[in-house]
Order: sequence, then structure tokens, then C-alpha cells
Amino acid sequence: TAVTGSKITVDGQEVTLNSAYDNGTIWSYDCGNLKETHPELKAEDTIRVEYTATLNTHALIGSTGNKNQHRVIFSNNPTSPSDLNSSAYDVNVVYTYKAVFNKVNEKEQPLIGADFALEKYIASTDTWVDVTELHTGNDVNNPYKTGDTSGSTFAFYGLDDGRYKLTEIVTPAGYNTIDPIEFEINATHTDGDVPELTELSGTDGDSFTMESDVTLATLTSTIKNQPGVVLPASGGMGTTLLYVVGGILVVGSAVALVVKRRAQAE
Repeated sequence: TAVTGSKITVDGQEVTLNSAYDNGTIWSYDCGNLKETHPELKAEDTIRVEYTATLNTHALIGSTGNKNQHRVIFSNNPTSPSDLNSSAYDVNVVYTYKAVFNKVNEKEQPLIGADFALEKYIASTDTWVDVTELHTGNDVNNPYKTGDTSGSTFAFYGLDDGRYKLTEIVTPAGYNTIDPIEFEINATHTDGDVPELTELSGTDGDSFTMESDVTLATLTSTIKNQPGVVLPASGGMGTTLLYVVGGILVVGSAVALVVKRRAQAE
């Protein structure tokens, strides 16, 4: 049964910036007397309560994560409904991460003029989706990006575990465009009443490895550009011109050789 709760106070505290529920929301749902609304229920039946929650712009990026908890208050006394019991709080902690990419030149110096796009692979649809568009239309906050061609540092906030692809969409003048980098973000955390992030990694399993800061839940990498212009591998005017020039040189060499031999014969 899908239900809608209502916002309430807990332990006498309103949800304000100065309360224990800073930037949070407390919801309550009263299902009433289940024996009346669902007479088919009998002793020992299991009742399951499910809820969903989405991180918003107040989500904390760090090893402590974002705590979400719930409990059930109920009565098993048909003669005295006010005789209440309460389950222990069930705590769920959700983590979110930040990926930082520093653009440098061949001398490891900050390099401006570049821009990047970060995409996540969605297995269910077998597609790559820009992280800033992951939840478009779902009335929630998407992961967001800071940094543009005026700077050399690009940061993507609000990421989770999964497979990603970094693409250089603008290349600094006089430099070669890097190949897209595919990598995995993986995290490990402890279990128990107070889970905590213990490991965080970002790597393609080979040459690309991001530096991890577990406390800040941040992954950082340096992206280097090499100067010069890469010639086309095949086709286009670039190779056509090379073929023409090469042909002229070969013909010129043959003519020169013939003239030289004739001069020697005379």
C-alpha cells in the first residue's frame, strides 16, 4: 500500500538549522488499526515497511556519510491501544563522493583552456549519461560540476559507486586532445550501527589511478596534455597532401637519377 506521511516534530525539536535534524525532514505515518483495515492478517504475519530517500544539496561528502533512520511504534494490546512498544532505530548511511581533475601541461604546470564532461555507465539501458543529467525530470538534485575553460581544476560532486568516463570536450590551443578515460569508483565501509567509509578508489585497473582521501570522500587525478598536433591517421586532406608530396619526391628522384646516368654515359 503506497502511503504519504506528514512532517512532524521529534523529541520536541522542529527541523531547523539549529536542531539535531539540521537540514533534515522527519516524517510520520499512522496506519491505524491493521486488524480493521486488513482483516486477513493473522498472528505471526510479517508486516514490512519500505521507504525511499534521495540525497539533496545538503548531503555531506565525507567518511561519516548521511544517516537515515526509522523505527516503528506499535501496540499489540487490543484492549489498550495506548499500550505502545517501539522497535529499535534501523539506521542506513548513504555516501556520496567528489572527483577532482587537475589539468596540467607537459611540465606539470596548471593548464587552462580545457573543459571536461563526466559520464556514468547505466547498465540497465546500456548507455552513458552525463552525470549532471542523471536525474533530470525526477525532481531531485543532480550531481554537479565546477570548473570551466578559465581554470585548470574541474570537480564533480554527488557521485556514487560505478563506472565512469572522462572526456576532454575542449582542448587547450596547441595541445593534443587526450583519449577518453574509463574508470571505476569503488568504496568499502564498515557495517553495524554506525557504518563508516574505510576505503575509496578510482582506477581503470591499469595506468589510471586516482589519489584517495577517505576522510573527505574525494578522489583526485592529474590530467596531462602534450603539446603539438596529431596528424590524421587516415583519410582527409592531411594524408592526401602527404601522398601528393611523397609522389612528387619519388618522381623527382627518378628523374634526377636518369639525368645523372645519362651525364655519366656521355
